Amino acid sequence: MADITGVWPRERPRPHESDGEATVYETLKESLPAGWTVWHSLKVRTHDGHEGEGDFVIAVPRRGMIVVEVKDGLISVRDGQWHQNGSLMKRPPRSQALGYAKLLAARLKDCGCGAPYAVATVFPDTPSDNMPTQDDVRNMSFVAQGLPQMCDVLQRRLDSLFRADIPPPTGRWIETLHEFWGETWLPRLSLGNRHELNEERRVQMDAAQRCLLDQTEKTRQALIFGMAGSGKTMLAREKAIHATREGRKVLFLCFTDPLAASLSGMLSGHGIDVGTVRRYAASLLQKAGVPDCRGDTPEFWNTVCERAVALGLPGAGQCPDMVVIDEAQDFDAGDWALVERLCRGDDGVFDCWAFCDMTQRYWSDRELPAWLRRGMVFDLETVYRCSPPIMALARLIGGGVPATDGSLPLPAATGDSMESGSAGGDAAPEDTHMPEDALELIREGVETGAIQFIETKAASQIPKAVDTEVGKLLGSGLQPGDIAILSLAGRGAQGSITTAQKMFGGRSVLAADNKNAAKGLVADTYLRFKGLERAAVIVTDFHLSASKTNLPVRLFIAMTRAQDCLRIVIPTPILNDHPLLRAVASIRKTSGTSCLDLPAREALASQS
Repeated sequence: MADITGVWPRERPRPHESDGEATVYETLKESLPAGWTVWHSLKVRTHDGHEGEGDFVIAVPRRGMIVVEVKDGLISVRDGQWHQNGSLMKRPPRSQALGYAKLLAARLKDCGCGAPYAVATVFPDTPSDNMPTQDDVRNMSFVAQGLPQMCDVLQRRLDSLFRADIPPPTGRWIETLHEFWGETWLPRLSLGNRHELNEERRVQMDAAQRCLLDQTEKTRQALIFGMAGSGKTMLAREKAIHATREGRKVLFLCFTDPLAASLSGMLSGHGIDVGTVRRYAASLLQKAGVPDCRGDTPEFWNTVCERAVALGLPGAGQCPDMVVIDEAQDFDAGDWALVERLCRGDDGVFDCWAFCDMTQRYWSDRELPAWLRRGMVFDLETVYRCSPPIMALARLIGGGVPATDGSLPLPAATGDSMESGSAGGDAAPEDTHMPEDALELIREGVETGAIQFIETKAASQIPKAVDTEVGKLLGSGLQPGDIAILSLAGRGAQGSITTAQKMFGGRSVLAADNKNAAKGLVADTYLRFKGLERAAVIVTDFHLSASKTNLPVRLFIAMTRAQDCLRIVIPTPILNDHPLLRAVASIRKTSGTSCLDLPAREALASQS
């Protein structure tokens, strides 16, 4: 245990109403003998509910404890009664201190240790040349003039205070007194409990979200912008369910199979048709009897919506009454052509609610159609999913967020834009600096364990590092369904973590669109996991060539899948090629606080 000798608190006394206690505190700071410990305002409570507080408790090693009772104001004795500023005291000073000392001794005994005690009384506001003659206080009382010599007097009287025939202290009595006093309390939650608590807060709509749904009940066409974790998918589900209850036929479309599988499970039993826009297009072609309506090549899927418009549109009365779209930024022109034909009403109004986050747009050539912007446009600016430190890091990596509602894409360009210290695109001007509040949030993430970089010497060691980290996360109270391992490369990339091994942390891995993925450990790509989330996300495969294209955007998407815990597994040689990542990884814990080495601080300061 750290050295606890000296005066506690270290800087100033605890809040109190007594000026006299402040005087005694300063005296003890100046003259307390070496090796002694004193605590100001030590409160205890016994198991049967009795409470007490000592003004000061002094611990003398190998001897015992001295309880010091301080009475400010003018103290006097008249007719055998103790008075304070002329008023009769309810209890004599020494009686109060003795009662507390017995209580403290009982608490120590409860904790398996013990120490003899003595009592001293101090009257710091009472000047006097003579001392009280009452026998039990005459040698253990100190008035204003004698206060500077109090510690010297106590040292000289130790043999009489703690006689040889009194049993000596036992056990960890000084450490236990320090624990009673309570130097530090830093609330800690296991990762599992932290996630459970945060999840309860996330699943409820806030007032702004409820207001949006209530006030737009009759709105037929809407475009809702919101960043990752702002509640878009939850609102989309609620809108779809509400419309279904009104008797409307709702089609819920998204872009990736894993998100469609997740939504299908959540909307099961509501009579809502859920799927990806392109698989829905393929189903239209199949219903229309079009040959070659099934395929697994990029060419097939890139044109399937246009073919559905030409050959497989539903007949009169078969189109949905409303189309709800999640992750609208991923739809291309062909996808929108199909959506437009499905939701355009006879009056020219499009019965479509589209939820969009342009900061997660990976394909820079994909734009929202003009007709979609002609309806009502709403903004969701509050982020619920990611912890603030993780979101601060994601924004830094992405080069900054141009619009807090997700209505504008990240400034990150293509290629290896994170090299040379640039966070997405050209390097920031020399006179721009990373906001200190963002840097503080990232530091907080390091301190709390929300953010951690795990370096390996070589790429071949990544699977083992991931396996170890999954085991730690499971050991912290998380379940397999709380963890996702995300590759920054594609599923077909050779050497991807998604195909490295069948088990991590002793648990089988599943693709994100597996029917059991909701409760299982997922290993998939960042792109296929868009729109989904996990309490803990492990991001890796920086070494694969496929990950280098649009790396800031890939990282932004992957990082914002994490709710409470982000782990980045990266080989040290690769990390050293990216000054910005190296700078963040260099944030380290030092003496209970995080700090940056000089190169890291300079790299972060260059980011806008």
